[in-house]
Amino acid sequence: MSLRLTNRDKETMRWLNTFGFVDMKCIAKQWGVKEVTAYNRIKKLEDEGYIKHKTVLAGDKPAYYLTKEGVAVVSSELPPIKSIQPLTYKHDLNIIRLSQYLLKTHGGLFVTERQVRARAGKNGLNYGDRYPDGELRLHGKCYAIEVELCKKSNQRREKIFKSYLKKIEYTHVWYFCGSAEVKRQLEKFTKNYAFLKLFELDAIFNHQASLCIAS
Repeated sequence: MSLRLTNRDKETMRWLNTFGFVDMKCIAKQWGVKEVTAYNRIKKLEDEGYIKHKTVLAGDKPAYYLTKEGVAVVSSELPPIKSIQPLTYKHDLNIIRLSQYLLKTHGGLFVTERQVRARAGKNGLNYGDRYPDGELRLHGKCYAIEVELCKKSNQRREKIFKSYLKKIEYTHVWYFCGSAEVKRQLEKFTKNYAFLKLFELDAIFNHQASLCIAS
């Protein structure tokens, strides 16, 4: 007998696929339950063939992603992911957790990079080589969200920021920096690019800093 999917199951599977994958900690937080409780339900969905898991980095807990059957059963607009890249795995997990923080503290709608790319392809939009890590849509405005865990060359930074000058749909570009060193590098550009807003990721996650919505 097939498992009867609840509305929460379907919503979670659609949400999961907008990022491509999530870990159990994110699922438990999304449901407001303990990880063991979340695991028991996800295991049933996995047994039905809707979800798979994979350990991406040694010592880390597995990542969960939808199968083709899972995508079909919830009518997700996005295809299942083809792979999970180890080099960007921590970065991607930080984006997921940041999205949960932003929605909990500010509300609105979080649009993932996968959704932005799909929208661009559908509407024939040209984003060049730069898509934001996500978008927060709030109070009729749209904020580009970037998680930056390491330093880039100043030339690369300039290229990215100049590309954002052409994206007039964004009120601000919020950079969540993985270290004080990264934040210091980005601070040099705020004089020329007033749309940049900088935050330290750990301070946000550890509730040592708050995020103030600017008009």
